[in-house]
Amino acid sequence: MKKYLIILITTLMAAAMLSSCKKETTTAAKDYSLSIKGKTWWGTLTNAGESPQYYSVSFSADNLILWSQFSGNYTGEFAVDKNKLTMTFINPSVIVTADITDDNKLINITTNTANKVNSGELLVNPNVSLENTIWKGNGNFNPIVPTSLQFSFLAGSKVETKISNTTYAPGAYARSAHGGFIRFTIPVSLDPMFCVLTSSGVMNGSYSSSQYTWQLTKQ
Repeated sequence: MKKYLIILITTLMAAAMLSSCKKETTTAAKDYSLSIKGKTWWGTLTNAGESPQYYSVSFSADNLILWSQFSGNYTGEFAVDKNKLTMTFINPSVIVTADITDDNKLINITTNTANKVNSGELLVNPNVSLENTIWKGNGNFNPIVPTSLQFSFLAGSKVETKISNTTYAPGAYARSAHGGFIRFTIPVSLDPMFCVLTSSGVMNGSYSSSQYTWQLTKQ
């Protein structure tokens, strides 16, 4: 009888320990809103009949959106339900939905219009300093030969642009409050530039129209 009692006690103790381990290993569901609220994201989009272009979007702590792309800035609201992100814009009337991945990217993106959002990911450091920095790279301005491009950001929110061998006088640039995008026009030619920071040392953007794109790296 004593033998069976010891076996029973041992079995109960093992069951209790197993139950305790299960409780300890159970983790709370991830809060995906933490990678959205108060953050800046970037990605590419394709308007119907146009070439892909870059965008930047900031999500406020009170569920408001500031979306920036070549054609302008757009406001709206967002909601996060588990890992599902929904962005709703009033003018123009657009709804974008996507799933947020564990590595802070957007997948399964849908829109209610012919214009499509292709990708999205978290911008870790949107407020990298630009003043007194030089960024160099190439653009697809020429269909045959890549065109060299350089931005020299100066004090006082000025930027000097060099395209191939032509250097343009410094002009003023505007940077978003969240730091994710920069917009300016090149003096003389008045061609608009739209720049999106994609990391602390990489900048992508569009020139003149969304079909001309480029990528620069911080020197």
